[in-house]
Amino acid sequence: MRRSRSITYFAFSLISLSIAVLPTAIPPRAEAADDIVRDYTDADGTMEYHIHLPPGDPAGKPMIVWLHGCGRGPGLSEQETRDPNDDWVVNRVADEFGAVLVRPIRRYGPDTLCWDWLSPANQQRGHGDPARLANLTTAIVAEFGLDRSRVYMSGYSAGGAMATVMGATYPDLYAAIAPMAGAPFRIDPTTAFESLTGTVIPGSGQPIHDAMGARARPLPTFFLQAPGDQLSLYSVGRADLEQWLSADNIAYRGSDDGTVPRLPASNETVGPGPGFMVAAGDEHYSTHGCEIAEFVSPTELEHFQTLGLLSSDDGIGYVRMMIGFLLAHSLDSCR
Repeated sequence: MRRSRSITYFAFSLISLSIAVLPTAIPPRAEAADDIVRDYTDADGTMEYHIHLPPGDPAGKPMIVWLHGCGRGPGLSEQETRDPNDDWVVNRVADEFGAVLVRPIRRYGPDTLCWDWLSPANQQRGHGDPARLANLTTAIVAEFGLDRSRVYMSGYSAGGAMATVMGATYPDLYAAIAPMAGAPFRIDPTTAFESLTGTVIPGSGQPIHDAMGARARPLPTFFLQAPGDQLSLYSVGRADLEQWLSADNIAYRGSDDGTVPRLPASNETVGPGPGFMVAAGDEHYSTHGCEIAEFVSPTELEHFQTLGLLSSDDGIGYVRMMIGFLLAHSLDSCR
């Protein structure tokens, strides 16, 4: 009975997580940060997106794509898709690092926002949401003359799961990714559970490596997963980490021979304190002279509380950790 309940809950959780023409170029920004709201149109329809430009000329600056989670009306996605003129913490931290922040808005019905990351049609290069996001990314980089080697993908919840998909399908476009409270690539909720413990079985990195194809490379990855998360379970986050470390190993060695360590090189605690409302474990994974992964575990929080933390001054320290990790890497990192 325990296994049945766990699988049912896990499948429900995954379903909950999953339910172009650009205008004329904008002149370089000057004194203050700026926000632009646009529509991107392709054969599949129109998608709204927001661009937050840091102060100064954007040319040569890095870019971070942030993918929202699932929400119906007020709720999960509201904190991530707010009016672009609002003083959103992630915007402010992007300004601190001098990075452009892009937020695509994926409508999954009249009043629902979500990324359909569980659909096979949206897990392939050149198809569906991955193709649209990659094309949008490339167009913005070209328009503003951004640093092509320092483009990143991030997201929370369904957005985190979609960030993993984008890393697997476009490793030649994104230098590093941050799939927070997401899920492993091509996970099957009907077979992912260990029958006795009810935890998620870490999967092989081979599906990621196969999706990368000739472009396969180790991909630096930042994870944030609360142990108390009731929607994206903690064991899901650990399985996501394990799958990426396995994929990195295959990229380095041709097989998962254990060369990439599964134990962290260091493990410390950050917070509580200013910008860190709760304490968090901070694990660093390194191989071949490169930090290949960081896994942060805020304590005492569930799914929506963690998102709220990332959207407020109480959690600005975690946002700085995420953006700092991403920007420390380029397309040439960890080769």
